[in-house]
Amino acid sequence: MIMGFSRLKIQWFRHLHDLDLQLQPLNVLIGANGVGKTSFLEILRLLAASADGRLQETISAAGGLGSLVTHDCKEAMRLALTMPVKGEKPLEYELSLQTGGLGYAIQQEKLSQLRHKKNAKDPCFKFIESHESNIAYFDPPAKR
Repeated sequence: MIMGFSRLKIQWFRHLHDLDLQLQPLNVLIGANGVGKTSFLEILRLLAASADGRLQETISAAGGLGSLVTHDCKEAMRLALTMPVKGEKPLEYELSLQTGGLGYAIQQEKLSQLRHKKNAKDPCFKFIESHESNIAYFDPPAKR
């Protein structure tokens, strides 16, 4: 059985200043013009591009990060997505993007999952963890 996403958090993306949305198997967007329906769909496109390795291309096609962040906001744009995993704790993805000069920087990116193991040094298993230029990926076949 395929499970969808259960939660989406968005901060400082266009008109979506601070949204924490519990998602259901079927979600319907209804609202007046200019309230964020298209922005919500653009966030999903941006997250899909990040997962597919096309984040830079997608941000450039949108006119740069400056055109995506909330107008006059100095904060980093933050996105977080939660996906349930049957029989396990949910997967958590976080992405923070900061404008800088003519471009942008990935301030933080993390894909993690809490584990059931007792006595573990770190109960949070990290598949990806990056903070600015320090990036670490877990290689499952090599177990490192």
